[in-house]
Amino acid sequence: MKTPRELILEKHRSIETRLGRIRPEELAALARAAAQPQPMRTGGRLLEVGREFWEQSIWPWRRAWLGMAAAWLVMLLVFAATHDVPRTARVKVRPPSPEMMAALREQRQMMLQMFEPSAPARPAETRIPGPRSEQRITIYFT
Repeated sequence: MKTPRELILEKHRSIETRLGRIRPEELAALARAAAQPQPMRTGGRLLEVGREFWEQSIWPWRRAWLGMAAAWLVMLLVFAATHDVPRTARVKVRPPSPEMMAALREQRQMMLQMFEPSAPARPAETRIPGPRSEQRITIYFT
């Protein structure tokens, strides 16, 4: 039984003869052509970038994108089906009666009296300690 290495080498032996037929001059001409700068086409390059983005970012995940689009569509349909336009009724509001205005003024006066700030509390006098030499030390023995 042949090893995998032998199988691979046998498969590619025919390629060696074809590679040997390629002339070094042709390889040099191809290398020179590849080294020459190509003129930039802005529109073509933008299309290439767009196509590359499509192929690498969107196309492999097309099922996920379609699923997300379907979910959003369902949410929009549910929102549209359940959305009620509020209808405001126009009701004439009568101005408050003079008795009501008097009661509101009286209530406001009472609130001002209740929440009126009281006289500020006097700050406690702080005792400034004297010099250390005048302090007495008391020692207790038990």
